Amino acid sequence: QLQMSSDSDDQPVVVTLGIVGGGTVGGGICEILSSKSSYLETLTGGAKIAIKSICVRDASKPRDFDVPDGCTITEDISSIVNDDDVDVVVEVMGGTTIAKNVVFDALSNGKHVVTANKALIADCLSEIQNHLHSLNDGKSSSDAVQF
Repeated sequence: QLQMSSDSDDQPVVVTLGIVGGGTVGGGICEILSSKSSYLETLTGGAKIAIKSICVRDASKPRDFDVPDGCTITEDISSIVNDDDVDVVVEVMGGTTIAKNVVFDALSNGKHVVTANKALIADCLSEIQNHLHSLNDGKSSSDAVQF
């Protein structure tokens, strides 16, 4: 279970995302989160979802989606997986080699991970499950990282 926190009772809970992959799927995530923000806040009991960073291959390339306010575009994956402010890493870059590293590094850094990468899951699910087991061994379900 994702544990969300806020600085005080007066502040809304914010879940901060870092997206690795700014193509069709990454852009679609931005568009859906923006267009459905009110619905998602209601669904989560008032939590807000903020996209802090999107990692792309070429940061100078124009995006065909609206980059959320306050969101940075980067070419540095480590700036997302190592960012203490990012709660959830969303891996939508495709492929298996670098994507596997993204997933393992994010989980190792205590981040929850969401992926739409079927090839990665097909090729590496048992390794990911073993990694999760070793990371979560002895932790309560509320402290465990999720994939």
